Amino acid sequence: MRRRAKHNLKKGFLVAGKRRTVVKNPLGGRGSTLRALKDSDKSSICIIRSVGGIGDVLMITPALRELKLRYPKSKLTFAVDRHTTSGDNYYELVKNAPFIDHIIDARNVVHANYRHTTDISAVCIPYERVDLPPVNRIDLFANYLGMASLKDRRPFYRVEPSEKAQALDFVGDKTGKLIFISVGSMEGKRCWSQELNDKWPELVSSLSQRIPGVRFIVNDFTGKAPILKTYKNVIYLEQTSIRELAALISISDHFVGPDSGPMHMAGALGVPSTVIFGSIPPEARINHYPNHTGVRLNSLPCIGCWYKACPYDVKCMRDLGIRLVANQVLGK
Repeated sequence: MRRRAKHNLKKGFLVAGKRRTVVKNPLGGRGSTLRALKDSDKSSICIIRSVGGIGDVLMITPALRELKLRYPKSKLTFAVDRHTTSGDNYYELVKNAPFIDHIIDARNVVHANYRHTTDISAVCIPYERVDLPPVNRIDLFANYLGMASLKDRRPFYRVEPSEKAQALDFVGDKTGKLIFISVGSMEGKRCWSQELNDKWPELVSSLSQRIPGVRFIVNDFTGKAPILKTYKNVIYLEQTSIRELAALISISDHFVGPDSGPMHMAGALGVPSTVIFGSIPPEARINHYPNHTGVRLNSLPCIGCWYKACPYDVKCMRDLGIRLVANQVLGK
């Protein structure tokens, strides 16, 4: 039996056997830390996340919100990738967050302009290993910034009233149940692959037979299930802005998809969700989303392998059938 590693996030380290991984908590130069700040501190603070995806940006927001809550007079700058993403997505995610004062390109951070800076770009990967217990990235980011005790662990995302109105107008009649399906993920191991693209149409057909009047919004940015364009009860999305996507998720009754950026949007918005998992443990992603339920093949001995190359042809996705997913959507 594999021995699980001990962990203690509050003390800032994980212990795996005899190996100790130390988490440093400094917020920048001269040895200062967030814990050293006072409630009345007017310091300028810059938090940098130069890599990662939509989910990471959202999962950082609970810590940033807590930081501003504890130090309301501080000036908080969030530095993200603003040059490689389509549509400046990371900026768009948090541009209306009331606890962030400035959002800049991570390439343009001038450390001398801030009293405290810290780069959290490489915080999570050291902990995401099969020999360590799964920890949500929300907690990893928060702990690294000295915010281990969070008043609210749900990520921030705010759909503006005009965006919701546009989404409702786009969808039209919403008298029946509306299910949002996000087909893909940026990592192939986390979703039904191109070779398994018949599973999404099968799922839509199964739910259509069991839920009278159901309609679907399908986000297929990876082009895995183009046949769904032909389904009469499907609104098929190919090119949609990040904020339009979030607005459409917000008006949906249920979200279905893999561990992905849209899934975290649904978590931030409180939309009930069924999430397919394989290589990533659900506890590391959705345990702070009370309306989310993970579906995976727990019987596989290799489940939860994280980022290792799969020698089994991604069996966790290949053998995950639509019936299990459909039953979860139906609450059975």
